[in-house]
Amino acid sequence: MSAPSYLSNPSLLRIPALLREVYAGNMRVPRFQRPFIWKPEQRLELFDSIYRGEPIGSILVWRTSKQELPCYTWHGPAVVFEARAESAPEYVLDGHQRLNTLYHGLSAGLIASIEEETNAYDEPVSGQGEVPEGGPVFFDLEKREFSLWKPRGDPPLSWLPMAFVFDAYRMDEYRATLRDQKNPSKQREWYRLTQKVSSQFTDYTIPVIPLVTEDQEHAIRSFSRINSGGTPVSEAHFLSALTWTRHFDLNEGLEEVRSALREAGWGDIKLDVMVRTGKALLGKELYQNDQDVVSAFKKRPAIVDDIKGALSRLVDFLAETPEPRQNVVTPARIMGPGVLPYDLQAVFLADALQTDASPALHGEPVARLREWLWITSLGEYFYSVKYRQLRRTTAHLVDVLAGNTEPAPEDLDSPIVWKPRFDFRSGRSRFLCLLMAGLGPRDTDDKAVSADMLLAQLGREAAVRLFTKRELGTGTSAKDRADSPGNRILVDPRQSGKLKRRLQRQPDTLTPGFWLSHGFNDQARDAVLRGDWTDAINERNAVLEHVECTFAESLGIEYERSTSRASRFDAFLRQALAP
Repeated sequence: MSAPSYLSNPSLLRIPALLREVYAGNMRVPRFQRPFIWKPEQRLELFDSIYRGEPIGSILVWRTSKQELPCYTWHGPAVVFEARAESAPEYVLDGHQRLNTLYHGLSAGLIASIEEETNAYDEPVSGQGEVPEGGPVFFDLEKREFSLWKPRGDPPLSWLPMAFVFDAYRMDEYRATLRDQKNPSKQREWYRLTQKVSSQFTDYTIPVIPLVTEDQEHAIRSFSRINSGGTPVSEAHFLSALTWTRHFDLNEGLEEVRSALREAGWGDIKLDVMVRTGKALLGKELYQNDQDVVSAFKKRPAIVDDIKGALSRLVDFLAETPEPRQNVVTPARIMGPGVLPYDLQAVFLADALQTDASPALHGEPVARLREWLWITSLGEYFYSVKYRQLRRTTAHLVDVLAGNTEPAPEDLDSPIVWKPRFDFRSGRSRFLCLLMAGLGPRDTDDKAVSADMLLAQLGREAAVRLFTKRELGTGTSAKDRADSPGNRILVDPRQSGKLKRRLQRQPDTLTPGFWLSHGFNDQARDAVLRGDWTDAINERNAVLEHVECTFAESLGIEYERSTSRASRFDAFLRQALAP
């Protein structure tokens, strides 16, 4: 038996007809789609492609007679209607950003002609939405290119407002102004160009392909595959759309959770992390996106409160100052989502901290849970996620809390090796920042720096690059040193200029406490004093590797060193950890 065909025959709609469908509520953009996020250059490229007659792709819509999804009632600042048609609604699955760009840029004139209203090109049809970055779109008749104008007075006469293209009355008014200028040749040239622009946008056709199905799982799968290559769309928005009722709005509930966590510095936690926490609490697989998950969320509206409780306990757990470990540098507190090495750690820890085995955020069981966090960070356990690995993690953490097993997962890759390149997007680099913060950084005036808070608030901006590639020499090795962890220092970026000047011009005025708190041993400090940045970076890399290595070994993790000069760095640790 052949597989069912879900795709109906595509229809070719001219742009005015397409925008009328949007305005009338026949073609809707569900709220699981992200709001308008295109940059100005992307908007202009779309208009330019249409003007030149180049293809811009098709619009894929989901046609269903049974599903009712919450939708946007505006695009940019332009209003649309939630429903005006009696036929089955069509929900946009692919093409949202293109449709939004066209609707915002062209609909004012179209709506004016429909409702016989006059709308200025620089005023939104409705104040409900957000004005896209860069202002309204114009066609520069002089340069024959599209531009954006931020309304500050009147634009040049040669700038045709694209909002006039589908409004015959305003277009005639604009053309009348062209006739008044003194250069007759320009009058004719610009007049012909306005005709060309109007014709191109009026006659341009866009294929609309309907996905006709009542199968939610199929629609979800199709949507996910289509959008995997473009701008990622949050599964939280999609799940919110599928679970929405008049009495339950998952997205609204998650935003309330965010607000509740904001005071603790976790207001930027990802919606998908919250959704996956909810799945874990409901006993569902984290990457499961089917009708079973939708039904589970629908049946338990109180899941939002559960997510809030679980994440609140997680935030308290991560904000606790870890107990110092003997003869090693202990990582600093994690005070925000951007510092956590892996999002999945938040999900599993939040779920684990809800069990009966963790009545309080202290004691041996929870200390072992903290070790699990450190081990999985150093071991990059969630760098490449395997489904079997995820299934085992929940059961493993239950045993860890109960004291029945070691914190290290059985399938942890070992030995661990030093990562010579620093990239804050990497969980391993973020964890190294936590270790650097554990050294207790001090500023150039020898005052303590709240490095954990700096990391939480500024993320990668708090890990300042010390020296440029040019200052470190030439060639590949210089680039490697410039990109290495040894070339990063935790400091408020507003103070980075002062710090660099002191290092380069007055390094002898810096205190021993400053050098130790930033991972400079005697050799690294001496290299800075003589202006040898290459040796300073190389030596500091070795120091930070030793800090990471000794901490890993204190957890019972095998670590493969790239240097054998351990005794020199042990002396550094003794000084750095001295009371």
